[in-house]
Amino acid sequence: MEYDTLYHMKRIKRRNSLNMTVAILVVVIAATVITLLVLRDKKRSASAAVIKNNRNVYVAGYVENKQNTSIATLWKNGRPIPLGDGVSASKANSVFVSGGSWYVAGYEHFAEIGNIAMLWKDGVKMPLSPGSPFDFANSVFVSGEKVYVAGMAKGAATLWVNGEPKYLTTTTSEATSVFVSGEDVYVTGYEEDVQGATIAILWKNGEPQRLSKGSKHDTARSVYVSGNNVFVAGDIDSGGVATAALWKNGARAMVSNEKVTSNAYSVFVSDGKVYVVGKERGNARIAVDGVRDYISRDSSWANSVYVTGGDIYSVGARKGAATLWINKDPLALSDGNTKAEANSVFVAN
Repeated sequence: MEYDTLYHMKRIKRRNSLNMTVAILVVVIAATVITLLVLRDKKRSASAAVIKNNRNVYVAGYVENKQNTSIATLWKNGRPIPLGDGVSASKANSVFVSGGSWYVAGYEHFAEIGNIAMLWKDGVKMPLSPGSPFDFANSVFVSGEKVYVAGMAKGAATLWVNGEPKYLTTTTSEATSVFVSGEDVYVTGYEEDVQGATIAILWKNGEPQRLSKGSKHDTARSVYVSGNNVFVAGDIDSGGVATAALWKNGARAMVSNEKVTSNAYSVFVSDGKVYVVGKERGNARIAVDGVRDYISRDSSWANSVYVTGGDIYSVGARKGAATLWINKDPLALSDGNTKAEANSVFVAN
């Protein structure tokens, strides 16, 4: 009798333990399902914003393959279009859409000759330079029948117009962005002085305007023209660290927290508001008319911004994956298994 009692007591304990384990598993599974549903809904909301109002969202960047070779990639509404062959390294730095065609600026690397600045039109590549270790195409803008590409050839800032190169300077320099307004062509970049310091530069129709005095961190990265105002985003030196900066008509208009490292990569103007994206404290950051906020707080940065219809489209990288944020909702463009980055965004209605 005593043996039977002990036996039943052990069975009850085992049953209670089993029930508790099952209950814990149910709670864990339920929490996991809820989390997945929330993430799915966020992704769906971002995906819906991509195609709402018949908008087409183009993103240029790259994805590395398993051999760690970068492949220039264009995403249209989240779907990747490889531009590189995966044998030679390549990257896409800028995208512009005009007249139903899309244009992508970037480069391909070849072991024998170095980099070739490249322009892709609807997937057909057009080499812009013969090749050197310092050839890059960084930005593309289309106005009328002319295609403008800003970059670097043989280590000097270069502007290509319909494939014809024009050196903006003969010193060590780079052109980072191009914008055309009417008959005026604006190009940003940097130029090294004789001491090796870099100077943030804005070229208007080929004439340089110095935006900074020169340091190891000064550069102008992006230009946008709205009416009579010319906005330039870039970096300046502040106490030995790079600090995000915005210039308006040559005067510095907004600077981020000067006590921490930060970068301004892109500027856009919509409905009178000025949008600047970049990185601060290792995370993607946006400033709207000087008011700063984080886009993401998890190992991220934003390279480009485009605003239309009240929606803010930003692209960059988050946790190693190329990412598109729509009003701060992230949409991963790559799986995160290999390194990837989104460098430029353009929204076409």
